[in-house]
This record gives sequence, C-alpha cells and structure tokens, in this order.
Amino acid sequence: MTHEEPRVAKVPTDDFAVPGGNPAESPVPAGASDDASAFVFGTTLTSELFPEQSLGVAADSPTAGTSRPTSPYKELDYFVEQDQSRFAGRKRDIHEVLARIETSRALVLYGRSGLGKTSLLLAGVFPELRERSYRPVYVRTLEDPLDDLRRAIAQQCELPDANTDLRGLLLAAGSGGQTPVLVLDQFEEFFTRFKDRPRDRAAFVREVAAVITDAAVDVRVLFSLREDFLAAVDDFLRRLPELFSNSYRLPPLSAFGA
Repeated sequence: MTHEEPRVAKVPTDDFAVPGGNPAESPVPAGASDDASAFVFGTTLTSELFPEQSLGVAADSPTAGTSRPTSPYKELDYFVEQDQSRFAGRKRDIHEVLARIETSRALVLYGRSGLGKTSLLLAGVFPELRERSYRPVYVRTLEDPLDDLRRAIAQQCELPDANTDLRGLLLAAGSGGQTPVLVLDQFEEFFTRFKDRPRDRAAFVREVAAVITDAAVDVRVLFSLREDFLAAVDDFLRRLPELFSNSYRLPPLSAFGA
C-alpha cells in the first residue's frame, strides 16, 4: 500500500512588484494592484473551501439553487467600501490609522507590497471616517499630480470647479461640517511617474504642504506607499519635518488576525 505525500499549498511572496523582481517567477501579473498578491492565496483557499464557485455547479445538481456561504476572498481584486461587512482581520490596524488621523493633520501608512493597504483604507478606514464626520477622498497621482488631486476633490466632494486652487477646494469641501481626508494611495507612483518632471513634483509638494500647515484649512492628508519608497519622501520632510512622527507600518496579516 502506497502513501501519498500530503499536498501543501504554496504561499506566494509579496515581492512581485518590487524593483528588480523577476516577472517570470511572479504569482501575480505585472501591473496588478498593491493588494493583488494578498488574494492569490485567497484564490487557492476559495477553490478548496468553495469548489463549486471555481468549477461551477450543474443546473440539475442537488446543490443548485441552494444558498452557499459567500467567499470572503476577492482573488486579484481589492476590497472596496461595499465590502466592509466581509473585510476582516484588520481591526487593530483600522483603529491605529483612525487614531492617527484624528490626532494629526498628516500621516504616512507604509508596508510591504501586497499586504492590502488599499483594501484596509477603502473597506476598513473609509466607512469609519464617514461615521465620524470626515469626508475621505481617494487619490491616485497618475498623470499630473496636482491636477489629479484637484479633480479627485471636486468629483468626490461634488464641487463644480476643479480649476480652483487647492486651498479653495478644501475650504469648499469642508464647508458642510465634514473634514476632508485626502488619501494618496499607492503614492510610490508619484516618485516613479514624475521622476523626470521636477517642476510638477515641486509644485505638488509645495501646495500639499501649504494646506497641511494652514490652520485655517481643516484637512487631513494620508500618504500610503510601499516601504521601499520611504526614502523618497525626503521632498516632503523638508517642509513637513514631523511627518514621520505620525507614521504607521502595516504588518502582515497573521493567523490570529485572520
């Protein structure tokens, strides 16, 4: 009688997006979101725990039409606000980020690639901010950093004119009693996309630092980025020397947290 070796699921690394990584060995397609590798493992577990979701269930199957547990995994996608009820394992991290937002005007959230920073913000932090009279504004700097920021504020705060200066937009956004929270997610893009555009970078740093230090503007700013880009934040430190005094490093999700 032969004995088969037990099959052990191979957990992918979080290094698929770091500079110098080998795309050929990557478990996640190049260009995937920061959260992507966190869900490759989830995909494996989903196929084992809920095989009918992966393989399909025939219409005449005894289980067809019956209710099944909803998978908590998003595969290669990240969680959004509508997923708050099934986003789990990060209560302490949500509390830590919220506490820093409420006690300081600017903070840095950082961690290894693939730990789920975007999901933490959208499905964990954003709903809590809304309940506390804050108005979260999700921002990605992809084309023109200052214009990207102004457009995001105007669209998400339902303001008519995105061409107003940043200070004016924030004053208008906060006029209803809700404090805007600018969440600059995957902010390493700012340093990679605009490395050859020093004027655009300098204008962005100058404007953002100005509203953070302006006591007349009620605003919070959260920078979320991969920890291997922390050194690049020096541009901001010259104008905001206390920025890292209010930082939070997102740890890997442990078995106890999950």
